[in-house]
Amino acid sequence: NQWMATKSEDVRWKETDMDYVAGEKAYDAGDYTKAYSLFTKSARNGIPSSIARIGDLYRMGHGVEQSYTRALQYYRDAARLHHAGAQLSIAMMYELGLGVEQNYGEALTWIRAATDEGLGLAYLHLARYYLEGLGTERNLIEAAACYQKAAEKGEVEAQFKLGVMYEVGQGVPQEYTKAVVYYRSAAESGLPEAQHYVGLAYSKGVGVEQDVAEAIKWLRMAAEAGYSDSCTKLATIYHSGDGVEQDLEEAIKWYRQAAELNDPAAQCALGELYFAGKGLPQDFSEAQKYFQLAADAGFANAQFNLGVLYLQGKGVSQDREEALKWFHLAADQGYAKASQVLEMLNK
Repeated sequence: NQWMATKSEDVRWKETDMDYVAGEKAYDAGDYTKAYSLFTKSARNGIPSSIARIGDLYRMGHGVEQSYTRALQYYRDAARLHHAGAQLSIAMMYELGLGVEQNYGEALTWIRAATDEGLGLAYLHLARYYLEGLGTERNLIEAAACYQKAAEKGEVEAQFKLGVMYEVGQGVPQEYTKAVVYYRSAAESGLPEAQHYVGLAYSKGVGVEQDVAEAIKWLRMAAEAGYSDSCTKLATIYHSGDGVEQDLEEAIKWYRQAAELNDPAAQCALGELYFAGKGLPQDFSEAQKYFQLAADAGFANAQFNLGVLYLQGKGVSQDREEALKWFHLAADQGYAKASQVLEMLNK
């Protein structure tokens, strides 16, 4: 519902139109029939936000029979009253082809109308259109400029995206320090992906002075929010003892959490620990289980390790053909060890 006709519009009505306020409360409580009744009553008084919210109800089929045609009708009525959220909703209907023929050019027109009203979320979408060349020529400079405007209006995703553009030098000069500034803004608003990137910056000393303790702080925030890459990064820090005291128990904890989130690097690492009996009891069957999960996801290191198990008959029945299959899959991805083993086996 990122493009739902937002409640942030028409501040002037938020405290004065009690039917609209009550409608929002009913909507948030999941009582859509009551919300529809209250928004309808408010809409009769010409309240743009209520008109737009009726459009939301029809689009999603909440409290009424779903109808994209009726949703568009209400969105257009609200848009004529300069409701930016409704304008953006019309744009997304055209983008997705809901109730109308898909048309990126028409969508772009409505997105621009919403930016003219100052809607930050509309600038976020406009940046995406420039970035992907939807309905217009691809223009990275314009994309960055739109992310900048959205970021200034508090759009957290835009702050993060702008950080990425500064890090890679896309549409803006490459400036690691600025990248971290935008990552931190988004991170402080609770975006796990941004917290991860701040953690990486501190761990590498890119854009900021290297500080492993600070890196761990930010990575832990993202990891506790379920961001798998942060779980894996935390695990590798504790596993290697890079800047901290080595702690295999802590490493294994985070590898397990990442593995449960289907991170193949973590699954492979757990398999290697079981294979070596390092920090965990040696268990070739458990090693095979984790190597298999990561290998099936296309992780070359795990494919190679699985080949080794089949070649040696550890945790699985010895099977040269199966071993060769996994070695070839790893080698096809440029995994040098697999190519070397294949060369030896073919002699």
